Amino acid sequence: MSILILRLEGPLQSWGEHSVYYGEGDTATMPTRSGIVGLLACALGISKEESKEIAALSDSLSLGVRADRPGKLLIDFQTTGAKILQTAEHKSRGTKDTVRSTICSHKQYLEDAAFTVAITSKDESFITHLAEALQHPSWSIFLGRKSCVPTRPVFDGILEGDSILEALKAVPVIDSRPDDTRTTLTVELEDDVPHGVGLFRQDVPSERSRYFYNRLVHRLQIPIPIGE
Repeated sequence: MSILILRLEGPLQSWGEHSVYYGEGDTATMPTRSGIVGLLACALGISKEESKEIAALSDSLSLGVRADRPGKLLIDFQTTGAKILQTAEHKSRGTKDTVRSTICSHKQYLEDAAFTVAITSKDESFITHLAEALQHPSWSIFLGRKSCVPTRPVFDGILEGDSILEALKAVPVIDSRPDDTRTTLTVELEDDVPHGVGLFRQDVPSERSRYFYNRLVHRLQIPIPIGE
């Protein structure tokens, strides 16, 4: 099968999973399905308002994620104030003649993290299409939030393999830090065959905007790939 390889690396990443309100913004410890699909949607030119198209894109793909550098959690305290503030549904919080109270929020980020993502589809020609879009994206690529820009091209290549797990075991790891003493890497898979520890992620895009379904992923440890 054709397997698309992405490299997600940057000073900050943020893969929201649970927070839906303006005041809080969490991050999962691994890139979410919704975040990765959103990244691909930017490359393809699919807007966030096109929820049906985004849901169809998500349904067409299978993916796995490897934490080459898990990063450190950073919590940023932010304030927002204006005469007119919008809700998450883009509705006004007040009128231009009414000064609203300052909104205080906490945003979570992963600092200095790096991930490798492997993606497959039953339609192998679509993998080629995604690869071309990632190399010539319609819109800017970001790592979860628009403020989180990658420090390297996201597209890393297409390889032929038997499974996502085997691909993640074979692709060389992104450079680690000198003080990194790990001998294994964390991987999350969606395979029907159970691996490691099972847990639920609430990150599957639906046709209803800002509503996400759960999915079961399997987390396991693999030896650090050293490449050829």
